[in-house]
Amino acid sequence: MIDGEQQRVRQILDVAKRDQAEPVVGDDQEWSTIEHTPRYFAFRYQSAEHFVEVFRTFYGPVHKAFLALDATGQAALEADLLALLRRANSGGERGLVVQAEYLETVITK
Repeated sequence: MIDGEQQRVRQILDVAKRDQAEPVVGDDQEWSTIEHTPRYFAFRYQSAEHFVEVFRTFYGPVHKAFLALDATGQAALEADLLALLRRANSGGERGLVVQAEYLETVITK
């Protein structure tokens, strides 16, 4: 476990998708096995601002969230993301380091 800050990726996506519809997902009964394995990752960027710039430009869910908002909404989303990243930063003055946990899922039919 990572310092109680295990759901960083989920929090980032939750902030980014708050104005988007939920995707449709198939029935779990269709699959023969579903295996879940926790994995850990550290996001490393120059700063919280750099992280937001990269994700706003290149990461689909965050990019779409910004496109769906007017200028006021975009500023609020950016402020929310920056606040989240600064709270989670373990890199100090050297740069942004955000520990994250994700769940690897392997599905076989």
